[in-house]
Amino acid sequence: MNRYWPGILPEPSVRTLDDMRCVLANPDQSSDMPLYYMYRDLALTTEDRAYLHEQNVRFDITVIPPETVGGEYVKTKGHYHPLSPSGIGYPEMYQVLAGEALYLLQRSDLGDVVVVTAKAGEFVLIPPG
Repeated sequence: MNRYWPGILPEPSVRTLDDMRCVLANPDQSSDMPLYYMYRDLALTTEDRAYLHEQNVRFDITVIPPETVGGEYVKTKGHYHPLSPSGIGYPEMYQVLAGEALYLLQRSDLGDVVVVTAKAGEFVLIPPG
């Protein structure tokens, strides 16, 4: 991780196989095996953190090992963005630091689904909504 983040890393939040059961193709497996790690609310200095908080921005790093579980690649659980105080959903910006990533974007009513592929060094902007 020092190659990607020069600052101090907090203890990560960990998603286990049991946490991911509801999104697995083969949900019959059971284990507390860690699947991926989330380092949240990173900042190099206290001044940086204060500035990010003032801007309502959070910087996170998610580490997804290139592993498989039950015949499918490890993936994140996913989420829907809450609305900001303005009534518009929050956008997200992702950068692939190493390897390749597939981003599955879908509306909550499943009326529109898109897959975006990104390679190391590329950015993906997830728009509001």
